[in-house]
Amino acid sequence: MRQLKGLTSLVIACSALVWLPQASKAAYLTSTTTVGAGNNWNGVYWQTNGAGTLVGTPSAGNTYALIANGTDFGNTTGNTRTRNPAVSGVQTFGGDSLTLNTNTELRMKNNGSILNFPGPGGGAPGLILNGGIINVGDDGNFPITGIIQVTAQSYLCPGNNGGGGLSANARSMDLQGQLTGSGTLVIFEASLQAAQMISGNSNAFTGQWVVMNGWLQGVGTNSLGTNSITVDPQFVLPVPPFSSTAPVVDVSSAANVPQLEVNYDLNSAGTLTLANGGQFILHQNVCFSAVSIEGSPLSAGTHFYSDLLSQFPGSFTAGGLGSITVQPYGTPPALAPTITGQPVAQVLYAGQQATFTVVATGHPPLTYQWRKNGSNLTDGGNVSGSKTNTLVLSDISAASDNANYDVIVTSSGRSTYSSVASLTVLPLIEPYATALVAASPAAFYEFNDTGDPATNAPAFDSVGGFVGTYGTGVANGNALYNIQGPGSADGFAGFASGNKAAQFANGTGTSLVTLPALNFGPTTTNITITAWVRVALGSHWGRIGVALGSHWGRIGVALGSHGGRMEVAMGCLSLGYQHALGWL
Repeated sequence: MRQLKGLTSLVIACSALVWLPQASKAAYLTSTTTVGAGNNWNGVYWQTNGAGTLVGTPSAGNTYALIANGTDFGNTTGNTRTRNPAVSGVQTFGGDSLTLNTNTELRMKNNGSILNFPGPGGGAPGLILNGGIINVGDDGNFPITGIIQVTAQSYLCPGNNGGGGLSANARSMDLQGQLTGSGTLVIFEASLQAAQMISGNSNAFTGQWVVMNGWLQGVGTNSLGTNSITVDPQFVLPVPPFSSTAPVVDVSSAANVPQLEVNYDLNSAGTLTLANGGQFILHQNVCFSAVSIEGSPLSAGTHFYSDLLSQFPGSFTAGGLGSITVQPYGTPPALAPTITGQPVAQVLYAGQQATFTVVATGHPPLTYQWRKNGSNLTDGGNVSGSKTNTLVLSDISAASDNANYDVIVTSSGRSTYSSVASLTVLPLIEPYATALVAASPAAFYEFNDTGDPATNAPAFDSVGGFVGTYGTGVANGNALYNIQGPGSADGFAGFASGNKAAQFANGTGTSLVTLPALNFGPTTTNITITAWVRVALGSHWGRIGVALGSHWGRIGVALGSHGGRMEVAMGCLSLGYQHALGWL
């Protein structure tokens, strides 16, 4: 029995020795082919370990790699290359992984194709960048999904024919998959027509970024990883491996400066370098362990956008927000919210609704506290929204609501105060204004404001609160212009004496009032506009231009043969008024 047991053990052991190698069987296939137009990675281009019979169509269980064929990557060179099937929709690489080694290239074709490299499972990568190049070979945007690992300095290039210069149209890629690895990624031969996007969230990537040309945009939260980012149009591509006989076309220019944009609050252990005109599209709060801008190091601490723009005007694009903090890698500092849309002053008739709105960004949650003349408001009576971003005062009166309003926005224990917006409540004294307000219009622009249009003063809507902005080519009731409106001296008893108006010049691009969206809603099909107009006498038509979409609404005034008297009675006849002395 002891002998039998020993034999049984021996048989089991022998079976294991035979079975294990069979379970681990997998092929490593390589290619040195320059796959041409109309062909793709499913062609007969692959050899086991670089030798033997060529086979096609990558399959699960095998790994695949492109190996340099002796031709360096450059302007229209014949380096090792493969392509995806030029078919719209998801194109999944059939093998466990595809490795792009130095001087090899994946050329993406057919706008509408989505390249997918899911890997064999267990978090293993499906696309390995080991010194190779991803090229955008057609106009459009090309998403890449799956798991992408960067093991050595590799390259993202939307250039024509490899390194042949910029396309006339936008070419870009979007790394939507999980990005991992510690190798550097360099973007070159890209334009500013479209961003090279990194959309995957919470990427474990620890490599560096170099933006030589184009626009790198970190879209997903924590998409760019935690290492250094360099934006420098004078970064030098190494030769070799890049071609010295057919060099990559230099596309750097004053109109194509490289740019970095991050759409989330980035926290990096690396260094940010902006050099030789490289720019940051800053609108978030970002942290780096060190920052160098045109050779000047930023001191430790938080530097806000306005200060950065003032100190380095060529390194930051206009209209930005946010901050850069220089500190050892760790927890970002708590920063006060940034107000991007201030509340606007209102001039309204008594009985109307006043609305004040603020727009702010910062670490959520944001809290709001509206104030009246410096004292906190609470909901109740005619007040609502006192702790939201929109304050509403209903049925306003001069006695209780004429005041200055502002809001405190708080996040992470830090607060930001808005600018002060005044509310002026007008009494209903004029018969004309009383009749018009009773008709419940959506908006009422009296244009009797006295703010100077040369400073883009507000044009107040005294019913709906849709405050417009005067163009600099308008004249109004300001003392500099003193444009008179219809009044009792003109035979309009319903108007106050000294009523003012706005004067516009036809054909002058700045002679207009720009209004915010009036929000009539999708079901509104008819809009009525009435106006009191005194048209300068000409030979044919007086014209009031109302910009409705891409066309002009037109009110025509026929000038007949009666000494210039205007024969068409328009304006506010429905309210009981007739034209006189040129007003209609």
